[in-house]
Amino acid sequence: MLPEIIKVFITDEHTVMREGLKELFLKNGNFEFCGESETANGALENIRKFETHLLLAEARLPDLPAAEFVRRLKKEHPNLKIIILTHLDNDFFLQELLEAGIDGFIIKNNSFSDILRAIRSAFDGNIFMSPEITKNLVRGHILKKQSESKSIFNLLTARENEILKLLVEGHSNHDIGKKLDISAYTAKKHRTNLMKKLDIHNLAELTRFAMKNGLL
Repeated sequence: MLPEIIKVFITDEHTVMREGLKELFLKNGNFEFCGESETANGALENIRKFETHLLLAEARLPDLPAAEFVRRLKKEHPNLKIIILTHLDNDFFLQELLEAGIDGFIIKNNSFSDILRAIRSAFDGNIFMSPEITKNLVRGHILKKQSESKSIFNLLTARENEILKLLVEGHSNHDIGKKLDISAYTAKKHRTNLMKKLDIHNLAELTRFAMKNGLL
């Protein structure tokens, strides 16, 4: 639930960044500025002194990894909303921060209106990410799935991959033998081997596997 007045603390190495954000927040009547620090330890020490609702923090602080910083804050102040401001959009780095408990992740070249959207989202119980980060995560997820699929198909020989494709297209062992100029018995043997490698036990499972991995 969004407090009537949101008390904001800002942590960033750069004075210009802190001053700029402070000015923007003070121009908005819904916010009260309650403190700032250059370091993570400075924030940990000073946030205890205030009834802080929201922390905006740079992702790369000199004295503490961001994920550890977030974990400590969330342990001591479970209701504190934490939005990370950064130039980075590294997937692994973001995953660490999400697991630590952040409520938002904003690229620094986004507008102040994006920060306000992230704040509203956080107090609604959601996690806000800059649109370009979401796009990169989706792209990364697709590439990962494609890579996983390729690694599965690499378990099979070239001939087994050929037979797999023909099987899911509905061809019988006899048809496959004719197409590949091998005997039906050899086609059946390849079929048995590839299903054993994929831990698949019937044609229906094989068809589902093919659909999932883009063969159909």
